[in-house]
Formats: sequence, structure tokens, C-alpha cells
Amino acid sequence: MRLITLAASLFIIALTVHAGSVFKCVGQDGSVRYTDKNVCDEPQQYSAPEPVLKTRIQDEATEKDAGLISLNFDGVEIESVFNLLAEFAGLPLINIVQSDATISVHYNNLHWSQVFDDIVAKHNLAYRKAYQQVYLYEKGAVGELIVNTPDLLRWYQSDKAWRVAVEQDNVMKQDPRYKGASLADRLPALIPKVKEALGEPLNNNQAEYTGITDSYKPYFGETASELAPL
Repeated sequence: MRLITLAASLFIIALTVHAGSVFKCVGQDGSVRYTDKNVCDEPQQYSAPEPVLKTRIQDEATEKDAGLISLNFDGVEIESVFNLLAEFAGLPLINIVQSDATISVHYNNLHWSQVFDDIVAKHNLAYRKAYQQVYLYEKGAVGELIVNTPDLLRWYQSDKAWRVAVEQDNVMKQDPRYKGASLADRLPALIPKVKEALGEPLNNNQAEYTGITDSYKPYFGETASELAPL
């Protein structure tokens, strides 16, 4: 994955909302209004992105006829295996496992969901559903923090917002106060800085994010070290 960089000059621009963003505001009378503005006129009950939900992997497949599968590979990249399973089952999978490790897989006429769950269990992985997608991540790594931190996961949907988050985090890592600190340790200070840079409010009038048309960037740079491993 190529490294995401951003020219420093871009940060002097006040970003109120990114091109392609769609937000939802609910009025006191229950009326719904969709807009490109990320602040509503009235207080919103909504205060966080779509909750991260546990899911049964077979419930998320779109190819309902997809069933038994046989896999016999030695020394194959783990990403390739999951991509194959996702394609086979019509699974909206977002893989944020940062590993170049290769694995051997030998399964004969098993349901694809059994194969998926078995590989997940054997390789210290986990998955969660959010934003109508299934996120696959490594336990104890940066991906787990992204998936389980609502603001990070929301920004992860947007190419531009993610770049801002990366840049703000890189600035913090240069601060002597955060020398050697993990991303988890930096988060309480990082989130307000990113919101300020994006022009997002800190109050509950923030509109509900519903989608974006930007191109998708799969991770915080080439390696997990871009955000310091937990």
C-alpha cells in the first residue's frame, strides 16, 4: 500500500466539509433533511457514527447460493485468501490486516463461512460490521483501535478526512510530550485536533454522516508503524 502524504500547505485551508459527503439532519418534528453541511440547525440525538456491530459472517454474504468451497494453498498471502473468500461469497469485506505473512490453507468441501472463521481464529484476527461493510483486523494492532473508535472509523470512510487524521497524528508524534506514546495514548488529544482541522463541531448538533464519494484509501500508510503499534 502506498504511503499517504499531504502537502503542508493544504492544512491552511479551513475544511468545513469534503466534496461528496452526505449528512442527515432530523428536525424536532421528525422531518429528515439531507445536506452537504456537517452541522444541523437543531440538536441531534445522534452523537456517534453507526455503531460497530458484531456479525455472523454468513449473514453478510450476498451470494446466497455460495456454499461449499475447497482451498489448497501453501505459502499464500493471507490477504489473497480473504479476497478470494469475499469474492466467492459476495462479502463486502474491508481488510485492514497489516501483514505480509503467508499461510497454508487446506480445506475440502467446507462451507465458506466455516473456512473464513477458522482462518480468523487461527491467525489472531477478528471482524466487525460497520457502515454496511465487514472490517477484518488483527487483534491488538492498530486496525483494532480504528474499528472500535467511532471517530477514527468514520474518518476512515473518507480519503480526505483520513489524510487529515494521519497528518495531525504525525504532528503529535513530533511533540516531545507524546514521545514513545502509542496511538491509544494519543487518541484523547488527537481526536479534538482532527475535528478542529476538519471544521467539525464538538457538540451534539453534528449531522449524521451517511456516505462519501471520495476514492477509498485502505490504511494509514504502508505499515502499521505509521501510527505506532499498540
